[in-house]
Amino acid sequence: MTNRTTVPETAQAVVEALRRHGRTVVSVQGRSMYPALRNGERVLVSPIAYDELVVGDVIVFHDGQGLLCHRLIRKANHRLYMKGDTNLWADPPVVWSQALGRVTSTVDHDLRLRRLDTPRQQRRAVLLAHASYLVAFYFHFLHFIGRCRWWQHGIEWKE
Repeated sequence: MTNRTTVPETAQAVVEALRRHGRTVVSVQGRSMYPALRNGERVLVSPIAYDELVVGDVIVFHDGQGLLCHRLIRKANHRLYMKGDTNLWADPPVVWSQALGRVTSTVDHDLRLRRLDTPRQQRRAVLLAHASYLVAFYFHFLHFIGRCRWWQHGIEWKE
């Protein structure tokens, strides 16, 4: 999976893997979730119930065009409001049925897990969700003044 995939079968493959195995590993691309998720990083996705979602969770969802992996900034009436950490805008609201799962860990090249569901990481995620627009503005400002090297190296969306 990429941060946005144009292959509709990918969403079905993720759903099927979650149903069969209870979790799946997918790869993300793009810079919208930097620094929490880096370009090319693999993440472990697990299914989750609507009532278990909390602000700050990183959710994999299908938006009708492809898969996205963004942070939950609000939920209400079975609608999810999500945003990439470095995006200046939020995504259009997503109906709960479009959510495929929650990112619980990242997987490095040596197959070691970095858990995102520890109390410390969850506190950090809630802070990021509440300060999401400030974080995005900060990274865009760094890019504007030429201090954001990872952005300048051409990490772009793969559409």
